[in-house]
Amino acid sequence: MDCIRSNNYAQNVLTGARELQQINNQITSLQNQAQMLITKQELGELPFFVVTATRAVDSAYAAVAHPGAAYRI
Repeated sequence: MDCIRSNNYAQNVLTGARELQQINNQITSLQNQAQMLITKQELGELPFFVVTATRAVDSAYAAVAHPGAAYRI
C-alpha cells in the first residue's frame, strides 16, 4: 500500500512540475509578445495607451514569474 501511495505522490509531483513549466512557458510567451508591442510603439506603430497597458501586463507577469524580485537589493 505504501508503494502505491509513493508512486501516486511521485506522479502528482511530476504532473505539477510539468504544469508549472507550461505556465512558465506561457509567461515567457506573453512577455515576448508584450516586448514586441513595446518595440512597435517605439517605432511609432502603436498608440501610447496600448503600450502603457502592455507594460503593466508585462510587469504583472514578471512579478508572477519571479516573486520577490522587486524586493531584491
